[in-house]
Amino acid sequence: MDTINVSKDSYEKVSNVGDIVIREKKNIKLVFRPQIILENQKSPDAHIKGDLIYFRSKNKDYDSCSKVSVRELTDGQCLKITMHSDEINLLCEKISELNAIYKKSGGNSGEYIVFKSDEKLNIPEGVLENNLDILLNTLVNTKNPEKIVNVLSEMDYLGVCELNRISNLANLKKVLDMWDSLKQSDNEKLWQEKFKEYHWILSQIFCTPTLFIKDEAYVGGKTFEGTGGQYVDYIYGNNLTKNAFLIEVKTPKTKLMNSNPYRQGVYSPSSELTGAISQVLRQLDSFYKEFNTLNSGSEEMHSNNIRCVIIAGSFEDIKDNTDMLASFEKFRNELRNVEIVTYDELFEKIKTLIDILSE
Repeated sequence: MDTINVSKDSYEKVSNVGDIVIREKKNIKLVFRPQIILENQKSPDAHIKGDLIYFRSKNKDYDSCSKVSVRELTDGQCLKITMHSDEINLLCEKISELNAIYKKSGGNSGEYIVFKSDEKLNIPEGVLENNLDILLNTLVNTKNPEKIVNVLSEMDYLGVCELNRISNLANLKKVLDMWDSLKQSDNEKLWQEKFKEYHWILSQIFCTPTLFIKDEAYVGGKTFEGTGGQYVDYIYGNNLTKNAFLIEVKTPKTKLMNSNPYRQGVYSPSSELTGAISQVLRQLDSFYKEFNTLNSGSEEMHSNNIRCVIIAGSFEDIKDNTDMLASFEKFRNELRNVEIVTYDELFEKIKTLIDILSE
């Protein structure tokens, strides 16, 4: 556990940090003197600057050493400072710690604790709670994860379960925050990328254990000229039977029902929705016809009465019209091979999981 003192410069938009000693032996000393940049207009993601200083003093009175500037070099001269690999690693590690301090406090003055994953800590009460972000970043970025695994394996079973619960809860809340910030987006490509990043979300649709197989998967249909191919957004499979599922993603803003009634009290599905259904059924037809070729004898997937799922729209747009809501439910429940799941239904399951893990 290291302590890093940060003091804000009253004149410049920086905070000063103590020297990082890179090398010290006999009569020489090599240090990096860092500063945390509080406001970097040119490079907002860059927060650390500093000086690399090489001292030479017979009596190790480094503070009284006179400064030799690189500006004193004349034409044709150069100044070379060789750093060893372990020294480079040390410098990178310390800069990473300073970046973590900036993210924690914005570089304000104070005393910060930096934890190391390979040491046993006697931590004063309250210090851990105030530096959790630095501790967790250190654990995540450790170069020897096996040590963490070994420590966890020696922990009490209930303790490991609690860590797992906390980790899952944080992941679920992160996904829910993503939904809250993007629920008004009608960018289909963005949603496809998000479900690729958090592909476990789509597994919440099914009541059986599922695994992610492929995104933007070719499911057949090309002509001799190589055109007209069908691609489905995602293929999932039953984890036990390996039976495939086809998933097509639209957006939360996809219109579910037409605004005007077809007859009194009766509403018809929107062209966006029926178009998505036709699209996924065509993908399914191509997939069946070319399954043996596409699967290439692999045991990875089977094609026994494949289910198709469309993620589209939101109840928010129809919930206040009971006739429209009833028409939608009757329509989707009559579909044989296609299941329609709205975005708010999907993320409501995430909320339920959060409630369960929070108890």
